[in-house]
Amino acid sequence: MKGADYNPAAPALRWKKGEHTVVYHPDEIATSNLVDREQAEGEMCELVELVNRTWERRVEIEPSEASRPRPSHLAIFKLLPGMNCKQCGEPTCYNFALKLVAGLVDLSICPALAEPDQGSALAQLQEMLGGR
Repeated sequence: MKGADYNPAAPALRWKKGEHTVVYHPDEIATSNLVDREQAEGEMCELVELVNRTWERRVEIEPSEASRPRPSHLAIFKLLPGMNCKQCGEPTCYNFALKLVAGLVDLSICPALAEPDQGSALAQLQEMLGGR
């Protein structure tokens, strides 16, 4: 999974999904920052469906325990347009970089990155953030 970290010592697979963290252990699934039981039930149904789809495709999937270090917010910030236009909802590109690294926002909400001259930066950001 792009953007996921596997810890073989735990063993656990962890990734950010919106504003919460999801952790798969061999015998349980955990998620954080859910508002209420209804949201938790919906989230768990989606996660169970993901597990079932993955199981169905298990022969096509090549497991990898390679870890990818989380990029620093400064490395992300240096690739952003630096316009501080606030169109993403953040007061500055620096704040946007902090939220990108934390998995709280997606690159797609930065309209400046969609400009043709930003193609290289966008590709680098996507690689660094694991496709988020």
